[in-house]
Amino acid sequence: MRKPMTIAAVALALLAVPASANWNTTRWGMTPEQVIAAFPGAVATEATKGSDVKGMHQLATAPWKDGDVAMEAAFLFGADGLAFVGLRVSDTAQCAAYKATLIVRHGAGKVMGRELGGLTFGKVEWVDPASHDRLMFSYILKPDQSYSICKFISEKP
Repeated sequence: MRKPMTIAAVALALLAVPASANWNTTRWGMTPEQVIAAFPGAVATEATKGSDVKGMHQLATAPWKDGDVAMEAAFLFGADGLAFVGLRVSDTAQCAAYKATLIVRHGAGKVMGRELGGLTFGKVEWVDPASHDRLMFSYILKPDQSYSICKFISEKP
């Protein structure tokens, strides 16, 4: 069972767009206006309480594709500008393949998880060796092993 999964993961990785430091065409520290100008399709969003993460505010979003995986990019800003990009996978049926792609791309990472009420809350964490950016794939698995949500995060060191 392990060999087919490994072969599939390698094949998927070859089709994927590599991640970059300072996420894609954006750079850590940019203002919302600079991100909107630099990233295709980015639009301003209102900061809402539910969109805050670690004291940062989501002030721009954009559609994004990594290989065949469609996502919504959320750009979060702190006092020093852009510091966090979250990518929510639009079709949860693609979560397992995207997780495999990320593991091939970044290595095994640090895997953590816990079960609660039949759901598995998991994450895989990496640190980019060149940029020291913090990277994380987080997900919720239902009892039937289908994903209810998955996200990839790139965060300023």
